[in-house]
Order: sequence, then C-alpha cells, then structure tokens
Amino acid sequence: MDGALRFRAVTLTLFLVFLTLAAIDPKFCCGISEVHCIQSEQQALLRFKTDLTDPLNRLASWAGDGDCCQWEGVVCNNVTGHVQELNLRSFPPPLIEYFFN
Repeated sequence: MDGALRFRAVTLTLFLVFLTLAAIDPKFCCGISEVHCIQSEQQALLRFKTDLTDPLNRLASWAGDGDCCQWEGVVCNNVTGHVQELNLRSFPPPLIEYFFN
C-alpha cells in the first residue's frame, strides 16, 4: 500500500471512530453537558444582583430556583460547572436610554 492510500485509510478510520464516539456520547464532540452551576456560586451571583440597579428587570432570569448556568449573561464551564464569565454588556440599552443619556 503506498503512502497516500495508507494516509486515506488511517484518516477514514479515525473519522469513523470519531463519528461512533459522537453518536454514543454527544458530550464527546459537542460540549453538551448536564453539569449545573455550583450552589455557592449561584448564591454569590444572587447577592451580587441585589447590589445592582436593574430598573428594566433584565436580570429576571436570575432567580434562586433555576440553574445559574442558564441565566442571561452567565457563562459556565461545561465540564466543571464553575461560572467563568459574566457578560452583562450583552444587554443593549433601550433606545430611549441611548438617545437621552
């Protein structure tokens, strides 16, 4: 078997192994995880929220009964469940605030 043919065979084999693993466990390829946020971090976020002014209730998803990894603006590590980013800039100001501030 020449080099190019061997390379194709190895590549095809690895691709099929990857597809098989992805079919068996979607977390393998897609980062889909059932990890939930860590309780102490959820409580810290709720305390942080009390110090914020949110007159338009943009942080309504930040409630004690939900998974904080699903809250608006919260990004969690999909393996550990640790909060790794707060993206509060993603909340665009209403047009009225934009023009009159």
